[in-house]
Amino acid sequence: MISESYRNYFERSFMMGPNCLRLLDEILGEYPLHYTSDNLVLDLGCGMGVTSLFIANETGATVYANDLWISEEENRKRFANWNMKDKLIPMQEDATDLHFNKEMFDALISIDSYHYFAGKKGFFVNNILLT
Repeated sequence: MISESYRNYFERSFMMGPNCLRLLDEILGEYPLHYTSDNLVLDLGCGMGVTSLFIANETGATVYANDLWISEEENRKRFANWNMKDKLIPMQEDATDLHFNKEMFDALISIDSYHYFAGKKGFFVNNILLT
């Protein structure tokens, strides 16, 4: 598992629920992202940004790390400490009211957070899919 190389992030201070890195590792093992530095990925509900770090490191893509509960500034500092400020773009927006072009991203990842914001009827069609 690729996630084993991120073992130093398997601690309570980074985890806001189940081990997001193991979940992401399993998903990408089945559905790999073949991206480069030219690609943009939205990590919706990124928490402390550990999944964003994983995606950026493993694919080379630039990741927009969005979370409602973790401040943009807090993640910006964390990303700078990880030397990833050019690959991880912190955002703090409600997933039901995102302010960017839907066509901007090559992929959307949401690990263990989708159930918090997507229970509303029509969420996926109205907020995520291109219309």
